[in-house]
Amino acid sequence: MTGSAWGKPPRRAAWSARWRGTTALLAAGSIGYLEPAGGFSLWIDPRPYLPTVSAAAEHALWQRILRSARVKILPGTAFACPEPGWFRLCHATDASTVATGINRLIRALETS
Repeated sequence: MTGSAWGKPPRRAAWSARWRGTTALLAAGSIGYLEPAGGFSLWIDPRPYLPTVSAAAEHALWQRILRSARVKILPGTAFACPEPGWFRLCHATDASTVATGINRLIRALETS
């Protein structure tokens, strides 16, 4: 699919609504994020839930979220993020799946 096909108004509106829903859920769960210029994922900031800001703590949190919440977010170190503790969250699937994942993520973080 060419880049122009993604920019057609119906698709643009759908992706915009999905992004707004994702960020609203993150904000409601007090999970910080960086507003992206575009794309299907965004950086989330669960560093307040780390005992220390380190690659090891990031890895431990990633494994705990994966195992306990069954949510697959990707650690920033996999993308050469300069500061440990950031994660990539993809929101390119249907809104209900994203909402379920974010709600599980929030519960997992709150029980840490």
